[in-house]
Amino acid sequence: MWLLLTALLALSVPEGTPPHLYKILTPEAWQACQGQERLSLGPDDAAFIHLAEQEQVPRIAKKFFHDHSQLMIVELDPKLLPGRLVKEANPGGTIRYYHLYDGYLPFSAVSNHRILQQ
Repeated sequence: MWLLLTALLALSVPEGTPPHLYKILTPEAWQACQGQERLSLGPDDAAFIHLAEQEQVPRIAKKFFHDHSQLMIVELDPKLLPGRLVKEANPGGTIRYYHLYDGYLPFSAVSNHRILQQ
C-alpha cells in the first residue's frame, strides 16, 4: 500500500523538479509547529504554498524576510507533498517558482533544516 501511495504522489511532481524544495520560516514559526503533523504557515500561503529552489533561497530571504536576522530553511522532498505542485511565475514576474496548490507541508516531507543568518 505504501508503494502505491508513494507512486501516486510522485505522479503529481512535475518532470524536472529538483530532489528538494525549500520553505523559509521564521524561527518562531518553526518552533510553533514542533510536535505537529504539518508545518504552520502564515496568511501569505493561504491561496497556495510558496516554495523555492535552493539557489532562490538567498534572494527570497533577503527580499521578504529582511527584518529577520535569523531564518529557518526547511528542506522538503517534493515527492512527499500532497497537493498539486506547479512551477510558474508570479503575476507580473518572469522568474518561476514552485507553488503547492490544494496541499500542505507534512513533517514527513522534511528531509533537513538549517538556520540562515542574515
